[in-house]
Amino acid sequence: MYSILPKAARAALLSAGILAGGALTDSATADKFLVQVNGSFTSNGATPITPVPFTASFYVDTSVSGIVHQSLGGGVTATGYQADAISNFSISAFGQTFTNQNISPFGSPFAAAAVYFSQALANGATPSIAMALSNSTYSFSIGFFSAGCAIPLAGPCQFENQLSFLNFIPVPGGSVDYGGPITSVTVTAVTVPFPTFNASLQIGLDKKNPAEDTFALESSFTLASGAPAINPATQQVTLAVGPYSFPLPPFKQGPSGTYTFDGTVNGVKLAAVLAPTRTSSYAFAAGELGANLSAIGPTVSVGLTIGGEGGNNISVKPIIINY
Repeated sequence: MYSILPKAARAALLSAGILAGGALTDSATADKFLVQVNGSFTSNGATPITPVPFTASFYVDTSVSGIVHQSLGGGVTATGYQADAISNFSISAFGQTFTNQNISPFGSPFAAAAVYFSQALANGATPSIAMALSNSTYSFSIGFFSAGCAIPLAGPCQFENQLSFLNFIPVPGGSVDYGGPITSVTVTAVTVPFPTFNASLQIGLDKKNPAEDTFALESSFTLASGAPAINPATQQVTLAVGPYSFPLPPFKQGPSGTYTFDGTVNGVKLAAVLAPTRTSSYAFAAGELGANLSAIGPTVSVGLTIGGEGGNNISVKPIIINY
């Protein structure tokens, strides 16, 4: 494959390989998800009230260790995540604000977890949720489990999509016991942009056979502070050049910490290399043969996404060579 790429592309790949000075950290696919919860409080005890809307959102990073899979009986399994995986958590109800410090982890008979969902988080999922919060005066349940989940687990144990907000010590004006339905829980994959992303692009236009056009791309990027490790052997890598998008199959790990791909994507022959240059910084190069690039203009949008990171496009002025 490399031999049929233009010289510039092969040079770009070689350049990226030479830059390798360390090793990438292997990790499972690291994804960050935005969880959004909507519902309303419709009663205070047995008394109906004018519905009070409730909305909440927070992030869950599924690369954080400690994920648990809890059997609830009756073929129902819950997936739990630890407090360290939860961020941007600030939820308000009835004048009270709850943060990460107010999360009450589940205990026996459940495996310890800060929040449970009815399925592992994935983009587009709409799971049920169970999460308990408390401060010095109030407890707040965002979803909970049915009575069959009493100690010990008697089953069948199910998620109940309900909100519950109540006081456990006396408060002015009398006790409150607000409740109501959760109407939706949505999960959206989040892409964390590269803080820096630079690229240069060379395009070769074959006037006799446009289907033999080529490009050679060299780029560099850094990861956001605290971002999880990237691993193109297990994570989806997507390269975008102008109108073309290339979702690349898993890369192979090579010497000196480099990762390489060499194959065909959407009918286009493509080779690519990812290599670390220093801590949290990387070089990425790619060469292509087989796409008709005659419609490419004086500026080209270039983007790179690896797992849940990147995705930010930049405008590049390519060097165009006609042959």
